[in-house]
Amino acid sequence: MIDLSGKVAMITGSSRGIGSGCALEMARAGADICVNYHSHGDEAQQVAEEVRTIGRRAMVYGSTVFSPVGPIHLGNVNTPATSR
Repeated sequence: MIDLSGKVAMITGSSRGIGSGCALEMARAGADICVNYHSHGDEAQQVAEEVRTIGRRAMVYGSTVFSPVGPIHLGNVNTPATSR
């Protein structure tokens, strides 16, 4: 398994499906996680709790990559590593 210790992963669409699986696997590999969602905030919170159970830090951020400003908002997020 790859070692992501000291890294932060921001995964779009990570409240459900493949995105949540990626978030959890990256957390198991040592990364702190920014859980992004568009319309499933409760599920995003659940993924963040699972990440914390693994022992990694997590934050939840609602935004869409489908609007012109969505990616800009995501780029300005204070990630778990910068929010110490």
